[in-house]
Amino acid sequence: MKRNVLGTLFLAGVLASLALPAAAQEAATESPSPVVTQIPVESESGRPDLYLDMPYYLAGFEPEIVMTRGEEHFATLAADDQTRQELEGLLETLGAEIGDMVSGYALASQEDFFSFVVAIRIEGVTPGTFLPAYLPILYEDLEDPQGLAARIGGKDVIVVASIGNEDEYVELYVYDEGDTLWMVQGPSGVIETVLDELPDPLPLESDDSDQPLE
Repeated sequence: MKRNVLGTLFLAGVLASLALPAAAQEAATESPSPVVTQIPVESESGRPDLYLDMPYYLAGFEPEIVMTRGEEHFATLAADDQTRQELEGLLETLGAEIGDMVSGYALASQEDFFSFVVAIRIEGVTPGTFLPAYLPILYEDLEDPQGLAARIGGKDVIVVASIGNEDEYVELYVYDEGDTLWMVQGPSGVIETVLDELPDPLPLESDDSDQPLE
């Protein structure tokens, strides 16, 4: 079986939308390389480190895992870069700062296997607000995207289908943890396993108007 070219192109688009380093985008189209895992990026909010939630195996393969803070994202982008402007708009919409953002990816790319997990966390964001604000940015980077709600691996997800090369469809599974968005691609068994092992969603803030008056 040939290497999943559609998947690599889709990953490159997702990484570009997240403003991850160029090295990560190159990894989406180059031959497999030895695993190089960066050290965890410490959280400043008391939340468990995002690195610890990343999958350490994808169908038995050890993925390359890379983590990046928001300042590192923006340092690679010019002030008039469209991706930078989109991310600045996202942070403004969510009432967050560049320093609140941390993201990462886990990528396993073999001759007959391809899978990735991308995560972007904005610390302190109100659960339920992240996904609606981010989906338009993701959709803009894809060709003819279509989203469908589903429940897979015990998680509620949006399955985003997009046209790849040769007019074939590729699918990205987007899971909203609350302050973290997870984007997963790969064989169906890997998708289900990864989603099953990801943390449960953070609780939505209760509406005080629904509480009885004391």
